[in-house]
Amino acid sequence: MRFQKLVTTAALLLIGAGVSGCARGGYGFGPIPQGSSGGVPAPVGGGAPTPRPACRSALKTVPDPQAPHGLYVWIDSLEQTKNQPAILQYLPKDANLCGASIVVFWSAVDRGPAASPQYDFAAVESAIKPWASAGKLVNLLFANVNETGTSDTATPAWVLAQTGANKVNSVACPDPGPGQNAGPPTPVYWETGFEKPYRAFVKAVIAAYGGDPRIGYMRFGVGPGAEDFVAHGADGACLAKWQAYGLSARSWATYSIAQVNYVASLHSKAQQLVALNTFDDVAQPYDVPDAVASAAAAAGIGFGTENLGSGSFVRSSTPCADVSPVPYWCAAFAAHAAKVPLQFQTISYTLDPSLPNIPQLPALLPYGITNHAQIFELYPQDWLTADDSAYASYAAHHGAWLKALTSAAALLGGSP
Repeated sequence: MRFQKLVTTAALLLIGAGVSGCARGGYGFGPIPQGSSGGVPAPVGGGAPTPRPACRSALKTVPDPQAPHGLYVWIDSLEQTKNQPAILQYLPKDANLCGASIVVFWSAVDRGPAASPQYDFAAVESAIKPWASAGKLVNLLFANVNETGTSDTATPAWVLAQTGANKVNSVACPDPGPGQNAGPPTPVYWETGFEKPYRAFVKAVIAAYGGDPRIGYMRFGVGPGAEDFVAHGADGACLAKWQAYGLSARSWATYSIAQVNYVASLHSKAQQLVALNTFDDVAQPYDVPDAVASAAAAAGIGFGTENLGSGSFVRSSTPCADVSPVPYWCAAFAAHAAKVPLQFQTISYTLDPSLPNIPQLPALLPYGITNHAQIFELYPQDWLTADDSAYASYAAHHGAWLKALTSAAALLGGSP
């Protein structure tokens, strides 16, 4: 997720501890039960059953009842559950968890036009299996470019190796500015050599998973990290480098909207989402997130942000318009709530010692729900704080975290 500057703890007043688009109602969510809110699973750790509507059912307690909803764990790669076995040991048993949102690199699937088949989904299937076997939904988040690091391993090597008319230029920004992590040299997305094979990949993914009942939703990155920004520093310290290739806030909005409309044109039965990100073009200001959100909503595509808890965004569980400064996503969320599903991912896990000013989970969840979100992607560390008695933060925070998750699941849905 894109890092935003964090305000001091003292500044946080936390309360509460178009295009014919995606087919609506085709996400595997059944009709709203009459006289029932869904299943009644027992809470983690035992005790009296806690009513939770089902993750897979249409739900009257969320803004867009027929669309996906619920609490998910964000899995940052196909390898994370291998590196952190506690995730699969504890989380599939959590009745508050609807499933997993798994980041998949384009390069993990696309073996190049000389291969047969070109698109190999074996690694994706392996990632889906343990969650689906536990009755959980899986959301697929596709990253076309690395957000951080020194080399771009998300883009298939064969794409970057093209020459001639299909050569893909890259822009390096080793010093993106204060508060931002440097990323690798970033491909120029709108060049034919990048855009054409990426669209072919998107089409292949939707053909493979667009009607799969194991899938809750998908999010294809417009920019790095399954999000919608160009690169760290592209609208700041390195803007001049990108301007040489024609970049401005308006041109990025135009490109982003074209990608949104392309995804919509593929008529996936699985819900599609797109991330909203800012673009600070001082010379030519343009409201990129508002333009992208409007296009997405018109096409039946949901949207959200991947930086909940950063900036001065969280004051309390009050409407975002009532705080100052108003978050960049606030107007779009207010304008399109109940039209498409809205989503938040936290900027990090909420006890991250390197980011001590992030509001904690018991404050973030009610804030997000108040501001129309019905999908939350939470870091594994927050889930393990609630579920794993051997986890470092369990003893101090287990009770509060479990209560926050259970309260949210009572509105957003849960799963056996």
